[in-house]
Amino acid sequence: MEIKKLFSKENVTAATNTVKAGAKQHAPTLMLIGATLGLGLTAYELWIAKPKCDDILAKRKEELEKLEETVIQDNAEGDGYEEVPKYTEEEKKKETRKINIDTGVELALALKAPIATAVTTIGLMWGANYIHIQRTRSLTKKLADATALYDISNEALKKYKKALGEEVGEEKKEEVEKKIVEEVSSTRSSDPRYVMQWFLDKPTGRVFPSTIAQIENGVADVRLNFGYGEFIEANILYDNWGLEECGFGEKNGWDPQRVELWVKMNETKKLPDGRSVIVLDYDTIECPRYD
Repeated sequence: MEIKKLFSKENVTAATNTVKAGAKQHAPTLMLIGATLGLGLTAYELWIAKPKCDDILAKRKEELEKLEETVIQDNAEGDGYEEVPKYTEEEKKKETRKINIDTGVELALALKAPIATAVTTIGLMWGANYIHIQRTRSLTKKLADATALYDISNEALKKYKKALGEEVGEEKKEEVEKKIVEEVSSTRSSDPRYVMQWFLDKPTGRVFPSTIAQIENGVADVRLNFGYGEFIEANILYDNWGLEECGFGEKNGWDPQRVELWVKMNETKKLPDGRSVIVLDYDTIECPRYD
């Protein structure tokens, strides 16, 4: 009964689906392993077929040499003998063509195993590369969509905060933000990086609500611009964090040749109003035009 239950239709179907899913997920790796084995097998089969191919080519050489044979016959004057070609030029061309065709067929039959293995190996290599390209394109599209969604959400948050400040005043705006952070933070999250918290930007002294993920994404976005080798204003980082631009951010920032952007978040402190904040600390330099 136990064996019958083990090989029941449901268990067999589940096992088959598991194998299919695993094979699909690791298809490029499996294909590359198969291609690597195929290269080795192709080399071995060529080594096995080499003696036979050498015999076929030697036979061709002998048959072509026979076409160059001569015969002795009476000369035209009838007073002696002369050596003349056994075959005419037309006969040589016809026989050479036949010999080459026969040799090609024999070589193809002798090499059919390594040729088939080589074709299969090339197919596996192409397939692995094709799947990798398709998955890369899919991942790139998802990343682009996520980035666009992040940009839209961040822009919407900045517009909302600006409109809120204009509508109820800065003091009331801070109270509303505080309540939002408290309510969102009370919601359990599987990833603490996405929990809304309070942050203190040490260089400017500004307190604002955000998540660790948004802070890290904002830093990563700025670091992408380091490859251009130009000075980067701190206001670009503040914009990514949903903060208003400020004079400090205009006059200070980062020069890839002189200072890197590393934001430390290993310090917390209590504000006078009781809020617990994560301190954002980082080094900047003065913009060259203000030196």
